[in-house]
Amino acid sequence: MNDYSAPVKVIENLTTNIDSLTFNPAGEILGIGSRWKANGARLYHCGAKTVFANWPSGGLAYPTAMSWSADGDLLALGNDEGNVHLYDMNYYKS
Repeated sequence: MNDYSAPVKVIENLTTNIDSLTFNPAGEILGIGSRWKANGARLYHCGAKTVFANWPSGGLAYPTAMSWSADGDLLALGNDEGNVHLYDMNYYKS
């Protein structure tokens, strides 16, 4: 068996099906979303190999869509109620 068969990191913060995966433009953050769980969105920092513990803070409902702005300073999350939450991610702007 080769060394490539083992995953580098397993993200177990969401236990439901994942519907959306999107990297920010710099490739530093991976957005993960599951429409099957309330507040079912997570941000994974690829360099540190950690999930942001304090995000989202609540009120998101069931996320159905996720997208970054072209320069990575904004993250939009749509939900099952037809609302879009816009998060300022200026710290991670590319």
